[in-house]
Amino acid sequence: MAITLLQATLISINLFMSYVDMWGSSVIGWANPLFPCFVTGVILGDPVKGLIFGGTFTLFYMGVMPIGPAARLDKYMASVISTALAIDIGYTASEALIIALPFAILGQYYMIPERAVNTSLMHMADNAIEKYKFSRLPWIHLSGIFVWGLPPVLTTWGLLSFGTAAFLALYNALPVSLWAALGAAGQLMTSIGIATLVSMVYDVKYLPILLLGFGISAYMGIGLLGAAVIGLGIVALIVALQGGQES
Repeated sequence: MAITLLQATLISINLFMSYVDMWGSSVIGWANPLFPCFVTGVILGDPVKGLIFGGTFTLFYMGVMPIGPAARLDKYMASVISTALAIDIGYTASEALIIALPFAILGQYYMIPERAVNTSLMHMADNAIEKYKFSRLPWIHLSGIFVWGLPPVLTTWGLLSFGTAAFLALYNALPVSLWAALGAAGQLMTSIGIATLVSMVYDVKYLPILLLGFGISAYMGIGLLGAAVIGLGIVALIVALQGGQES
């Protein structure tokens, strides 16, 4: 399946909405890789893979995100590009992680000049405040969003529109050991992301449910979604029984 120019354009707009949500509203949901990856899957006709990749990337970035960095990995561009390429080529979630890491690093390099440009916008905002020209502030803020979003969006649009074949040629030309190392790193970061998530919500009284869900998923062939539904039912039953005892 080849990505059309229209699909590449829609995917790029979808990516830009992630930066709008990150630096603008932070309420519409695009600031989490899960949502833009799902929308990418919808655009390419495979929303299920989009959700799977989005969930995988969310865990991956929980494992690699530092606290308070000046320039961090770009989870938005990497997630959207790797989801689109993986759906187009037919890769699995593990292979999509291999694609994501180089683009996340590329996006990190983009952030250095982006921050330099945004510094000048901050001075413009300071001058506008000193002169009581507050009407300029929203436009300055919107300009900053475009500074953040345009480089990765143009990269995504160009790659998906014209560079898929070139990417495949590069992918096949590089040594297998390099991609294997990137894949191992991606799987490790995903595991760390899961551990981080568990550490945030862990409580010893919930340990039996955690072990039950792990056992159902690992040994009974039921997917994570099925295990989650079973866990939700157990929790609802416990809450109902506790409520009956209190009354």
